[in-house]
Amino acid sequence: MGSPNLKSWIIGILIVSAIFRIGFMVSGDVLPVMWDARRYASAALGLLSYVDTSASQPVADEREDRYRFKHYYEKYIQGEQIKWFHYTPHSLTQARDELFVSGPLYPFFLAIIFFLAPIADFTFARLFGIVLDLLSNWLLILVALRLVGRRAAVIAGCLYAAYFPFALASTMLLLETSTSLLILLTMYCLIRAFEDDRRKLYTVAGILTGLLILNKPTAMLLAIPLGIGYYFYARKKLTFKIRVNRLLFFVTPVAIILIGWLTLASAKYGQITLRDPDYGSSVLRQGTTIEFEGYALDKVEPDYWTRSITGDIAQDPIGFVELLAKKFYRLWSRPFN
Repeated sequence: MGSPNLKSWIIGILIVSAIFRIGFMVSGDVLPVMWDARRYASAALGLLSYVDTSASQPVADEREDRYRFKHYYEKYIQGEQIKWFHYTPHSLTQARDELFVSGPLYPFFLAIIFFLAPIADFTFARLFGIVLDLLSNWLLILVALRLVGRRAAVIAGCLYAAYFPFALASTMLLLETSTSLLILLTMYCLIRAFEDDRRKLYTVAGILTGLLILNKPTAMLLAIPLGIGYYFYARKKLTFKIRVNRLLFFVTPVAIILIGWLTLASAKYGQITLRDPDYGSSVLRQGTTIEFEGYALDKVEPDYWTRSITGDIAQDPIGFVELLAKKFYRLWSRPFN
């Protein structure tokens, strides 16, 4: 980082990246706040209701509960609105329950934005996403610089800056951008912890990995490849005993956060879970529906919750293999979809 030329490249990459993302945002082509984004925005309003008790008193029926949500929605959301489409707007109870779909971390930051933004709340939320994406771009360069050298780091930064799916995701109220940032920040802290042999940085990396769980519950297993990656990264300079010792500083805060959120979610749903168990089951059913090519089109058949997923696959194994091939194609050739 001491090279003026390298610093100039990094600054230039971040400026271009920012112009690209902000330009895309103001172009009017951003996707509306819909589908899962409506869940996270609603969860943020549910969080605000715990602080702002102006309409959080007990209610007699669902109709009143929906008016409670409408009260907070109209109070805090200005400018662009949620696209509900055929969905019924949430009740306040449903909005609070959405915290167990997304995890509480991202809705927490959205709640701060909704509370502070004087106008155009979703525009400020999109700007927040762009800032997170720019930080990810910077961290990618810093990580690549240490792993593969200056030239590759600059190339990686340029590719990240110009990659349209990242720009698109940064303007959407989804979890991908914040999750990428937390992953890269954890990697950077682990590398710096190894370089300086600072136990505090191992602990910080563990806290960040724990926050990944609170940001996206399906990220709970990422602690494993992150820990394994560090173990092999440090194997040439640190003994086995020291590596295990340092990993304990990393794993302990992960375990504390995991157990805490697992206890809270499991107590709510009466079973061992990190999130609403119905949501995961629904995603699995939608994603394996051969007829609708795995898309979540909300076309719910009468036997949606009772039909056998394995039975459907057994009836049409060739169709299921074709569906997997299509998913692979979408992932690598149409990642913006």
